[in-house]
Amino acid sequence: MNMKNLILIFSCSMFLFSCQKNVSFNNVEKAFLAAYNVGDTLIYESNLGKKDTVWIMDKNIGYRPWDLIANTGEYKTLIGTVYYGLNAPFFNSEPARKVLLDISRSNPDTTSFFIHMKDAMVFIIAHDLDKYKVTDSTYLFYQTGFYRKRKYANYLYWNMRYGIVKFMGSDSVVWHRININSDPKDILSLPDIKDEIQLKKIRAKYRP
Repeated sequence: MNMKNLILIFSCSMFLFSCQKNVSFNNVEKAFLAAYNVGDTLIYESNLGKKDTVWIMDKNIGYRPWDLIANTGEYKTLIGTVYYGLNAPFFNSEPARKVLLDISRSNPDTTSFFIHMKDAMVFIIAHDLDKYKVTDSTYLFYQTGFYRKRKYANYLYWNMRYGIVKFMGSDSVVWHRININSDPKDILSLPDIKDEIQLKKIRAKYRP
């Protein structure tokens, strides 16, 4: 393909991209992204007495770059991503970088959320998040899956000020954040989730 054709394709792509409409995050989604800043240190302690430290490495908010195949809709795709680093070293002693939060909106009505800490993760697509609320400022996300034919459950409690304050991964170990500067009694009293029956009871009890 010669340079003239490449320029023509690029020009057409930019024209199509410029014709797409912008979307924006709502106030709740903005608050999710605002819970963390680069450099924040998060210290968690498990129910087995082990401590683990992670820190916020990066946060990016912006529209997905143009792609002729992926960006064919009426709206541009807006993405907000928060990355965290683990204690475990990676190549050249660099920390292992992982996605903690990824919010993606490609139309005005629906947003996808990916939330991840250690091996606990949830993915949801929602018009709004009210059904996940258990207090005025805290959400409970719960998801099941299968690994090697074994069913497991993950859950994460997300507080609008502190982000992930408690979670359980596929190994059933429960972690809660301990370096919180205030006295969040409502956070410390958040119950463990053992099964979906208990989940329904907790949501019914805490839902405003």
